[in-house]
Amino acid sequence: MCQQCVDVVTSHYGHLSAEDRAELLWSATCFPFGSPDQLEAQLIEMKAETDGTLEAAIDFAGRQMDAEFTRFRQRTETKR
Repeated sequence: MCQQCVDVVTSHYGHLSAEDRAELLWSATCFPFGSPDQLEAQLIEMKAETDGTLEAAIDFAGRQMDAEFTRFRQRTETKR
């Protein structure tokens, strides 16, 4: 696992256990495809928009992904 990514998660969500930080990294962020800077931007937004719990962060990420899929479908349907 990218040590920089682990360090970024720990700096923003250090109150979570190591297991929960790993779940956050895999379940609610661009990891392993994004850069540490992209990951940090996501974590900052997540923390600002939630109560800082793992569950809230994953829920927030899910809503963000759903919204992006909706925007994508709208863009592709108008091109047909």
